[in-house]
Amino acid sequence: MNWYWRLAHLWLALVSAVFLFLLAATGFILSFEPFVEKTQFAEAQIDDQQTLAELLPRLNEKFDEILEIQVDAYQRLSIEALGAEEKMGGKVYINPNSLEIIAEVPKSNAFFQWVRQFHRSFMLKSTGRWLVGITSIFLVLISISGIFVTAKRQQGWGNFFKPIKPTNFTTFSHIFLGRYMLIPLFFIALTGSILFLFRAEFFNENKTEIITFSPDNSTEKDLKDFAYFNQALKNFQKIEFPFSADPDEFYTLHLADKVLEVNAFSGEIQQEIYFSNHKKLKDFSYFLHTGEGSWWIPIFLILGSLSILYFIYSGLKMASKRLMKSKNQWLAEDAEIVILYGSENGATQRFAMNFFKALVEKKQKVFIATMNELQNFPKLKQLIIMTSTYGDGEAPNNAHKFTEKFQQYIQNQTFEYSIVGFGAREYAQFCQFAKDCDALLNKSKANCLIPSVYIHNQSKIEFQSWWNLWSGKNHLEMPFQAYFKMKEIERKSFKIEQKEVINDGFSTVFNLILNPIDTLSFESGDLLAIFASPNARERYYSIAKINHRILISIKLHEKGLCSRYLYQLKVGETLQAYIKKNEAFHFPKHQKSMLLIANGTGITPFLGMMQQNPANKVHLLAGFRNIKHFSLYGKYLLITEDENVTLCFSREKEVKRYVQDVVNQQADKIVLNLINGGEIMVCGSLKMYYSVMKILDQNLKKQGLSAYHFVEKKQIKHDCY
Repeated sequence: MNWYWRLAHLWLALVSAVFLFLLAATGFILSFEPFVEKTQFAEAQIDDQQTLAELLPRLNEKFDEILEIQVDAYQRLSIEALGAEEKMGGKVYINPNSLEIIAEVPKSNAFFQWVRQFHRSFMLKSTGRWLVGITSIFLVLISISGIFVTAKRQQGWGNFFKPIKPTNFTTFSHIFLGRYMLIPLFFIALTGSILFLFRAEFFNENKTEIITFSPDNSTEKDLKDFAYFNQALKNFQKIEFPFSADPDEFYTLHLADKVLEVNAFSGEIQQEIYFSNHKKLKDFSYFLHTGEGSWWIPIFLILGSLSILYFIYSGLKMASKRLMKSKNQWLAEDAEIVILYGSENGATQRFAMNFFKALVEKKQKVFIATMNELQNFPKLKQLIIMTSTYGDGEAPNNAHKFTEKFQQYIQNQTFEYSIVGFGAREYAQFCQFAKDCDALLNKSKANCLIPSVYIHNQSKIEFQSWWNLWSGKNHLEMPFQAYFKMKEIERKSFKIEQKEVINDGFSTVFNLILNPIDTLSFESGDLLAIFASPNARERYYSIAKINHRILISIKLHEKGLCSRYLYQLKVGETLQAYIKKNEAFHFPKHQKSMLLIANGTGITPFLGMMQQNPANKVHLLAGFRNIKHFSLYGKYLLITEDENVTLCFSREKEVKRYVQDVVNQQADKIVLNLINGGEIMVCGSLKMYYSVMKILDQNLKKQGLSAYHFVEKKQIKHDCY
């Protein structure tokens, strides 16, 4: 059901884009009119406390006969009077204090008047008014659908204003701006729609409620004794004067919600005419839509108009990428290699398109389409799926029909497949849709060519590894750099000063102490990118800063290219690498309560952090296979109190336990510390991280919270692999 909101949001915007652009552009111009008006004839602005009873006697002395007094939306006083006409020829602005005539009330600014007419009807009369009205209603629907799309993308209403998942700038800005301009945009659209409905006579604003009185008008009163005349002048919009003070004559007082007829002789109310709720709604909508008389509403109108213009640009840019058709050179019935992509904002599509181009240049019979466009491929030999995950583990908009179409067309075919998922590891549903696709294909007759890979934050380095593996399996020379620009980083030399190796009975683990040849800036938690050979891709190791040296800890893998290269190095030799800043995993400067959780070689950065922050309240929870494994790190820990460090050994029979066991036992204490502002840093295996997060999440839910809430607040940080 959620994809309907996305589809509605897209097509409503596409259909109305041109008209929305015209309305937003003219609305932007008209938003400045209140500022222009507010600067003109400022001397005519009335005092908030000034009453009609105070003003009238002075006006009667100054002018021969007053016909009408008016207070406009900008609180400027104008009159139409005999005496004034002779001098100025019509309605004039006057100074409410000195009663000096300032200027004749001018006609509306010709430029703003033309823009206003265009804004209301596109200069197409009745047809234009309908186009404007329908576009306004579309904007209301676009706003509502945008709310639901954003809520779904953020994985729930409670996360609506939380940090946005990593994505490209166009998508990020579209979502970010949309969230904070939501209210102004909705009211611009809603009030515009209401005004259209009144112009189209869907509502009757002329209906009134009239109450007639029969007062005693035999006693004459002074103007200052008229009850309604002692109200502040700002409450009146217009006062129409009688020809004389006879008992049969009356003043007509126009207020915001009613019209009063006041006997000119006695000051008694003869009639009250109350406006309908429809008219009040129209007037209020007009005020919100134009900002007339206000100084703050036009600011929101300006921002709203600019936002609409940007939404049109960014939305069309995203849509063009999403709807972009590939240049398939082979028909579906002839294709042997099929690439299907699922992409919400176009990022995954770019990876798929570059892979497609590389295969085209290698003269492969390749076909590319969205996952929704899966059809019959009778000659299919290989299927490559590249997809992101939307919201809480769901398919992107152009992939939600994949399961249905897979079962319909190719479920019973025999072919090889490869799956590449794109996502962000900090979310529990990391690459979930790609994993669902893997499970679906695993149950079919298809065979997995390469184990599915799940790429964090659109990493080109991770994608390059899959690219090289796939091209190698298929015996194709496909240079990755020809399709992706990779930034070359200068490599530095590091001398090996110490090397310590142990075998704990299960695996070989070793530490290296490195001294940079050049002066470099680095902190515990940064990453050291090491190259096993000049043309190999870098491998990242988390570092500890120990006495201005770099400590890295490595587990030797039997077929590991980089770990074996490092294992073979000797003290005194050098290696080529560079420091990659990892500020998101630095020890916070002002944090007084910190829990560090690690397993295996993941303890490395924490060794440096604990040495550099001995005064802070830091607790280390670390897990190893056995005591021999831990002996590689013990000398780096400055343990001042037993409670500073908790160790777990998963292969020691008498004290066997895992990090997760301690977290589960101490969950209440850890949760309370988080709620009180404490922080947690986790380094080690992803399996351990997810287990810890699951335990914390279960316990935080008792408090109505989520562990991922604290990830977004940066109170839980991780660097896991």
